[in-house]
Amino acid sequence: MPPLVQMARRLPSRVELRVLREHGDWNGDSQVIRDRDSLLTLPGGESSPALYAPDDRPRTERAVERYEELWRAAAPDPEFRALSI
Repeated sequence: MPPLVQMARRLPSRVELRVLREHGDWNGDSQVIRDRDSLLTLPGGESSPALYAPDDRPRTERAVERYEELWRAAAPDPEFRALSI
């Protein structure tokens, strides 16, 4: 079991994991957003290099908006829940 799932099971009121099955605005890329002004992007499925944009608030804000939309489109996965028996 991945460490992130283990942590979410120990802290269910603090950590929520969701699964995004499909969405037109997501192509499998990974992003790290720091303090709403820096962005690190690793494109998914492309041979493009990673992009690091320190101190680029407009680009980072667009990434935050995109993340929030994708989060709303995702759903909790019952596979991540712990069974308390």
